[in-house]
Amino acid sequence: MRSGVPGSRTRQHGLIALAAVTLLFGSPLGPSPSWVAMASSDDLQVDRASLSNDTARSQVPRVRPLAFSTSQNRFTRFSDNQGWWSTRYGNDAANDNYVVGESDESGVVYRNFFTFDLSRLGGRVEAARLVLRRYRGGGEATETLGLYAVATAAPRLNHNEGPNRAIFRDLGTGQSYGRFAVATRSPNPYVYLSLNHAAVADINAARGRFFSIGGSLLTAGGDCPFEGNCDKLFRYSQGRGMQQLVALLREPSIR
Repeated sequence: MRSGVPGSRTRQHGLIALAAVTLLFGSPLGPSPSWVAMASSDDLQVDRASLSNDTARSQVPRVRPLAFSTSQNRFTRFSDNQGWWSTRYGNDAANDNYVVGESDESGVVYRNFFTFDLSRLGGRVEAARLVLRRYRGGGEATETLGLYAVATAAPRLNHNEGPNRAIFRDLGTGQSYGRFAVATRSPNPYVYLSLNHAAVADINAARGRFFSIGGSLLTAGGDCPFEGNCDKLFRYSQGRGMQQLVALLREPSIR
């Protein structure tokens, strides 16, 4: 393996629910202003027009986070459901490194993926974010990561014995789940990526089965003179940490 390749009352209830979410997400994942902004949207408030006065008094929106990790229901023993594909380099299903971006001066590019078992998902997901351990990056101070829907079946995706051009293409060409500026160097060991409405819709549709997200580094510039200067994120990202999909669910609670 080459160097760098890893292996109102109604409104008051909504505000109370938001405060609870803020407290829950302050630990252990740490503060995330973008997530709090998402949680404060009208989606977390009861629609007054659709409820009678009696119902509005008795039905309170109850929100809670639910986390899924790539360590749950693994396809390969001792290897998390995450990794990379390329069009040139082979890989090993036991390698759960999720590097994304350029490899070396030859211009080889990696795209990554994360798969989650949503069999425990119940209720309606209102918002979601992907939480990844940062590890090391390269290139510019900030790189742009794109996240996408994945069509490849989860068992095949996680049997990443590449190379495979079709799977590589799939990880960066599906429905966009958002674009994110990610610092290549930061004292914060985690990266918090708030997913868009398309992703939330797909998560709800995938209830009870596996759900995958593909990643492509949009600022990868092709050739780079030195391995350490290549545009990449999540270098050496295997064997430590836990990658999570954290969903925010709303469940009506009747008093």
